[in-house]
Amino acid sequence: MKVFGLLLKLIKWVCILIVILILLLVLYIIAFYTISSISQPYREFISARHDNLEEVKILSEAKPEELLLYRRKEQTNLSDSATDICYVSYIGLDKSHGITPDKLENNGYKQIEKTHCVADANNLADLKSSFAAPNFSYLGHVKGNKEFLVFGSKKNLDITSISDTKTQIWHKEGYEIVLYPQENIIRVNRLWTECWGFLGMCN
Repeated sequence: MKVFGLLLKLIKWVCILIVILILLLVLYIIAFYTISSISQPYREFISARHDNLEEVKILSEAKPEELLLYRRKEQTNLSDSATDICYVSYIGLDKSHGITPDKLENNGYKQIEKTHCVADANNLADLKSSFAAPNFSYLGHVKGNKEFLVFGSKKNLDITSISDTKTQIWHKEGYEIVLYPQENIIRVNRLWTECWGFLGMCN
């Protein structure tokens, strides 16, 4: 009987240990996905910021300063698994940018009439703002979805009002350069496509 009693106690403690381990595993999975969901946007925005500034440095000798960085996602075709993403950088320059058609063409750009960027907007300063995460803010709501995600400062949201004055749009794979009458301001669109289909491939 003593041996049987000890065996029951051992089974009880083993079961308790298994339950504790399962709970710890569940907590670990939750923490992992929470941290990943927060850190991924930071990594993506930092990458887009770096890419956009580097693209300007290739095209112009003027010193670039980021004035505004935001993004928007849109599933343009509901029958497809592809989601178009555009990161928009409004960049101030310390002098006239001097970006010429020849320079753009030599760097693989072609002039187009209409932007491919799903984040093209001229009224961000008018949209309702809400907290998303440290250093992130949502702007606007459409059918319950947050429209725009802003990274960093929102003090220059009104700069998007110049969007309608754009004079030229130049495109190459993954990028657009938007020129305005103000030659000390330029816009760089970083174009990505995100897929959630089988093995991450677009349908």
